[in-house]
Amino acid sequence: MSPALSESPALSDRISSRLSAAALFVCFLAALAPALAAALPPIMDFPNHLARIWLIAEGARTAPLDQIYAIDWSKAGANVGVDFVAAALMRALPLAAVSKGLVALAFLGPPLGALALNRALSGRFHALQLTAFALAFPTTAIAGFVNYQISLGLALAAAAIAAPRLRNLALHAVFAGALLFVHPFGALLYAAA
Repeated sequence: MSPALSESPALSDRISSRLSAAALFVCFLAALAPALAAALPPIMDFPNHLARIWLIAEGARTAPLDQIYAIDWSKAGANVGVDFVAAALMRALPLAAVSKGLVALAFLGPPLGALALNRALSGRFHALQLTAFALAFPTTAIAGFVNYQISLGLALAAAAIAAPRLRNLALHAVFAGALLFVHPFGALLYAAA
């Protein structure tokens, strides 16, 4: 066999790998662009999330709002993880940066989680996995169900991490508890995965 023929599959694999990486990057940017294009993206319930997070982070301690609102975590249970983390981040980062991060996670979390899970299960990347970016703009993301969307992405990522460790019940309990803190449907998706 000639050396040129034996190098051809390796060259083909490198070209395919680079094309797949480029396609992944283009899909990532295409899904991220609408989230970053506007100062306040036209997502229906997102202003409510942002106002609540701002109140938790600092607004409820500012006059005259301190006479109206009080932050009481004692009655909080499930579905508060995003608010808790975002409010903590807002103490160190500007509101605009936290806002962009939440929108990016809401739109890109499920596709990236699906990619990670598929890669963990198949052991390799395939161009067909780019169809996961079809999950980037569901009705729930456009409606502004930020906690729900982020929990789906986290559930898929947790399933990708746990896939090789199926018998580790402690790991599953930690992931399920953390997902329940973010949103109950994330915990259900993790249980189904």
